[in-house]
Amino acid sequence: MLGCNSGWENLCLDSIDGAWYGVLVEVLVLLYSFAAVAIIADSHLVPALETLCVRWGVREDVAGASFMAFGSAAPEIVINTISTLKAMVARERGSSQNSSDDTAMGIGAIIGSGMIAFTAIPGACSV
Repeated sequence: MLGCNSGWENLCLDSIDGAWYGVLVEVLVLLYSFAAVAIIADSHLVPALETLCVRWGVREDVAGASFMAFGSAAPEIVINTISTLKAMVARERGSSQNSSDDTAMGIGAIIGSGMIAFTAIPGACSV
C-alpha cells in the first residue's frame, strides 16, 4: 500500500507521481476540475453577466470581453499589489537590500498585467 508522507498540501499525490497510474489520476483530476468550472460558470457566471447587461444597457459581447478580462486579471493584480506593498514596507523598515528592485518589478507587473488583461484579451475576443 502506498503511504502519504508528503502531507495534505499535495493531496498525497507525490507518492504516485512517477507511476503511470499516477499520471492517469492527475489527468482525471484535471479533466474533472475543468468540467466542474464549466458547469459552475454556465450556471452562475452567464446569468450574472446577462443580468448586468440588461441593467447597465451594455451589449453582451462588450460586457463579456470586459468582465472576463477583469475576472481573469483580478487575482494576478491583487497578488502583485500585495507583494509590492510588502516590498515597500520592508524597504521602509530597512530589512531588505533588494526591496527597491522588488518594488519596481511589482509595479511593472501590476501595470503589465493590467495592460495585457484590458487590451489584449478584449482585442482577441473581438477577432
